[in-house]
Amino acid sequence: MSAKTIVIFSTKGGVGKTFLALNLAVSLAYYSRKKVALLDLDTRVAGDMGRWLNVSSNKSLLGLMRSLQEKPREVALKDGLAHILEWSIDFLPVVLRPQDTLHLTPEKLKPVFEALDQEYEYIIIDGGNAFTEILTLAFNFANLILIVVTPDLLSVYQTKWAVDVLQSLKIPLNMIKLLLNRSQSLGGVTWQEVRAALPCEIIGRIPSEGKVVGLSLNRCIPVVVENPSSKVSQAIRQLEKLLTTDEGLFLKRIDFDLTKSSQDEVNVLAKGGEFWEKFKIGPQMPSVEESDKEEDEIISLKQRIYQRLIEKLDLKHIEIDMTNPQKAKQLREKTERVIALALAEETGAFIASSDVRKRLIKEIADEALGLGPLEDLLSDPDISDIMVNNKNQVYIERFGKIELTSKRFISNDQVRQVIERIIAPLGRRIDESAPMVDARLPDGSRVNAIIPPLSLTGPTLTIRKFGLERLSIDDLLRLGTLDQTMADFLKACVMGRKNIVISGGTGSGKTT
Repeated sequence: MSAKTIVIFSTKGGVGKTFLALNLAVSLAYYSRKKVALLDLDTRVAGDMGRWLNVSSNKSLLGLMRSLQEKPREVALKDGLAHILEWSIDFLPVVLRPQDTLHLTPEKLKPVFEALDQEYEYIIIDGGNAFTEILTLAFNFANLILIVVTPDLLSVYQTKWAVDVLQSLKIPLNMIKLLLNRSQSLGGVTWQEVRAALPCEIIGRIPSEGKVVGLSLNRCIPVVVENPSSKVSQAIRQLEKLLTTDEGLFLKRIDFDLTKSSQDEVNVLAKGGEFWEKFKIGPQMPSVEESDKEEDEIISLKQRIYQRLIEKLDLKHIEIDMTNPQKAKQLREKTERVIALALAEETGAFIASSDVRKRLIKEIADEALGLGPLEDLLSDPDISDIMVNNKNQVYIERFGKIELTSKRFISNDQVRQVIERIIAPLGRRIDESAPMVDARLPDGSRVNAIIPPLSLTGPTLTIRKFGLERLSIDDLLRLGTLDQTMADFLKACVMGRKNIVISGGTGSGKTT
């Protein structure tokens, strides 16, 4: 069994996220008879939810973490949570004192979340109002994120910012939904205006009933139990029914460990075939001799995502200016958000590891906007030369030695597209009538490209990277590249304003 994990969150205080998390958890357990764990991850105000539930307990997520570390086989998970028999839920605050937060780390908490995930049907998490490492871990285990917003401009603005931050964490937009609390407040903006201002769907509108809610909180009884006929209780019950009947609201998680070496261990089935092999991000790169069928599947999935980029961003008509870093950054951020959403929709799943998620989205964005598989090679300071012999053979020179890399292009057309992307800002062209071109990258790196019919194996490309370190005469003397006599001769030639021709073989140091 794997739990449906819901994180209820807002960056604005006082919007009712703790109230909604508590009552939603009780409603799922009390009425729908689900096995529910309620976690309070608000580290700034420790103990609020416990007081609202009238629970006094010495149990916490930190304590459970330590117990699982010390005696993993002897700890009964249910004994690590406070069981509230009256409401049929298990409750656990993250810490008992705010200062205990210093002892929490995502690495140590991960086994706790994994254990809870196997024990419960639903896990409801009150995420607090600040982005923390612990909350980010909870997002990675979530199937659904509910942001609580109230009908006022400040809440709407802060919610928009929170959605932007979540998308920067490569969380797909279709995993984020809105709960509009106090939806009928007089003088507030309408729910239609809230929906128009934010990119997420509103799946619940909770009316404002201050007196009913106040009495419930003061009596430490969940409103869905104390006053089930009230409008606010009915709205929460409606949300409960939606969450128990609409499986489409939840994104399944894909867990993937990049450190595993066995290809069999990284095969995760997804729509259209083996998802991770399609993207070639496992520790063992697929061999060149893979079947045509698998190659077609890889290309098919990437093409579907690329088609979504074309539709969303009008990518074919966008001029990608590699010389303008600010515009390139804005376009890339927008593109990565669309890719995150497209991946979730195409695979029907959410990638739990943030590192893998970022790496995968980066690879697709590199292919759509940058130089594809060459981006990582260009950013490696130890590499001096990059040589693309064909789509399946990419060589590099590192510390004077030639190496064959695991990088591959999905087709010759992609190699040709990368060449066009390099030369277009320079006003150069390459075609059958002019099948060879020389160019430079914005950092000064030299590029030479050849296409058929001059090249017999498909488009080829070489990049001589421009050194980041500018060497002076003194540096060359120190390194032994020149002796003092040669340095004096060059200095005399420059001072005498002589015409100088410098020639030599490839890599002999002409440019330096």
